[in-house]
Amino acid sequence: THEIRNPLSSMGLNSELLGDEISDLEATHGPEGFLEIRGLLSAIRGEIDRLTEVTEQYLRFARLPKPKAVAADLNVLVTDLLEFMSQEFLRCGVITETQLSKELPNVSIDVGQIRQSILNLVRNAIESMQSGGVIRLVTMMDTSLVRLSIEDTGEGMTPDTAQRIFDPFFTTKTGGTGLGLSMVQQIIQEHGGDISCHSVLGSGTKFTITLPL
Repeated sequence: THEIRNPLSSMGLNSELLGDEISDLEATHGPEGFLEIRGLLSAIRGEIDRLTEVTEQYLRFARLPKPKAVAADLNVLVTDLLEFMSQEFLRCGVITETQLSKELPNVSIDVGQIRQSILNLVRNAIESMQSGGVIRLVTMMDTSLVRLSIEDTGEGMTPDTAQRIFDPFFTTKTGGTGLGLSMVQQIIQEHGGDISCHSVLGSGTKFTITLPL
């Protein structure tokens, strides 16, 4: 990753300097004749940024710190996150429904890591519903376990895709890194828990997180 990241930084810097040189030429000769050059430079910068993001995500994935667990209310975490994302839901035409168990005890979690995991899953759900839809979050107690499910009414996945969804670098998104769900799984497993996916093509997807008390 470092061997890739260092030359990428150099390429990014040089592309910026090249952009400055083009701006100087445009100031002297006018913008005509430089549109195609600008387009090519923009494409190069876009690919540099994408590859830089891949390397950054991989470093976060490879260096995930051990959870710093504290007793936390999962219902409060979910409620606060949905409030934080309220404008994003509104903009994307997404309705959220919750069924949060009143009997839910506190769980021992790294709040930042679990919040990031839920945020990732909710954003994936939003992206799967191009014309809007419903995201339903449910918490429940199951003997010595706590469960959180995140279900959407999006486009769903084929059984083969759903089976591979947690594999590192596997992605169905254009320009995706394929590390987001792998990191979510790693975080949940570091907490002693588990995450599963059930999806039906054309009918939506449901992720279920299980955490020990």
